Amino acid sequence: MASLCSLPLELAHEVGRFIDDSDDFLALRMTCRRLNTKFFDDHLDSLYGYRRVFLVPESMENLVKISRHPSGVNSRVKELLISYSSPYFNLQPIDQAQDEPGMEENSEVVDERHFAISEEINHISREYETAPRNRYTRGDESILLTLAWSNLPNIRSLQIHFGRFEGPMRYYQCSRAEINYFFPSLGFAPGHRLPSDLLDGYYVSQPFFKGGDSGEWTSLVSPILFSGLSNLQEFTVFNQGKELSPLYMYQFQMGSQRQELFVTLFKNLTFLKLTLLYNVNFGGVGPHLEHPYSKFPLWLESIGGNLKSLDLDNDNETGRQEVLIFPTVKGLPRLKSLTLLGFNLHLENTIKFIARCKDGLEDLTLIRCTLPESSNWLPESSSWTELLRHICENGKNLKLDRFYLYIQSMKYDAQPWHPVFNGGLALGVDGGWQEVDALCKVHCEGGGECYFDLKSHLNTHGDWDDFWVVLLDRSGYLSDEHHS
Repeated sequence: MASLCSLPLELAHEVGRFIDDSDDFLALRMTCRRLNTKFFDDHLDSLYGYRRVFLVPESMENLVKISRHPSGVNSRVKELLISYSSPYFNLQPIDQAQDEPGMEENSEVVDERHFAISEEINHISREYETAPRNRYTRGDESILLTLAWSNLPNIRSLQIHFGRFEGPMRYYQCSRAEINYFFPSLGFAPGHRLPSDLLDGYYVSQPFFKGGDSGEWTSLVSPILFSGLSNLQEFTVFNQGKELSPLYMYQFQMGSQRQELFVTLFKNLTFLKLTLLYNVNFGGVGPHLEHPYSKFPLWLESIGGNLKSLDLDNDNETGRQEVLIFPTVKGLPRLKSLTLLGFNLHLENTIKFIARCKDGLEDLTLIRCTLPESSNWLPESSSWTELLRHICENGKNLKLDRFYLYIQSMKYDAQPWHPVFNGGLALGVDGGWQEVDALCKVHCEGGGECYFDLKSHLNTHGDWDDFWVVLLDRSGYLSDEHHS
């Protein structure tokens, strides 16, 4: 059997891929001189390949130092996460946090050996919050981010996470290096390992969360646009907890010069995930196409020439009126995966968009989306059936290997099958629409599930109400009185 020292360099790199702790890499390198040489690059990649940056002075200045380091480690940074949550947090024993959601089943006895650690963390966090130096202006942040990003040429993935973490410490993903950097007095320097049960009995809250408003999107994106980055392949704006909605739809209204900067920045983009919010100040505008929000599809089409995966999440599903409009001139020609959560969709526009993407689209997931009455004044149930029919009729070209539809609405009460939309109806198709025996799996909350040929079902039951009644009858949702 070959020893680790005798492995070819290519296999050593494969071994390195499964070591996810930089301290483990360091220990491996210290074993002998040959392993030190063989795993040198893998160790540095594990240290610098992925960086999480908090918008606090220590974290941002550290990123600038990495970007300017004479050793060239800046070229190793491939993934960057900008977090609006604070690395400084409050800890309290879980048995004192019973009023927090989900805490009832997580009560634990606090280990005395962790008490001193929690007290030190809380002390440092309070000191941070009260120190004047620990507050940056938006302009200071932009300058530092521009300095850093202009010298990080190999960034492939950029994530911006808004919101803050609230929950048991065991779920708070904080590395030993981060604990040591922000809480050095705890003594978790390199060579020390975080206990697997560290502060398990504690609840984390981040009252020092760096809040923001709609301008925060601009303050973060502007440095990216002017930094010269052009190799981004993945871009994510995620809102955890939904206390803050940084990305409003109206912000996609921009001049041609700024639009071109986005086109340059995203020319190699293949993955885009956005949490969006329709500005409530535009309330009262009906679901029509001629609206300021129509700038979003223009922006999306301009940057989406190489896009393969698009994931959009509506940050405010309640009381929504606006309709998400897709680009249909060129569409997104290379799109393979589309996931939508909580949007109003326009039937004709959605059909046209899918038709533009049909040569490559493989994965379509629609969760809690609605189809309001279309221009043909079809009720929503008819609109969904029309969309399903379109997908089936274009099956020869539409390469869907996976389709998932979860319908949930509270509008229906006139027909026996309508209440199911309140609880939830899930349709899934695996295996591809082109296959003759492709089966659709139907699951209804409060009922059962079944498999049947969706194409044949659509062709046989042309009446919309009949279509849904038979479908739900087969899944066991309807009682005898509904279909006797």
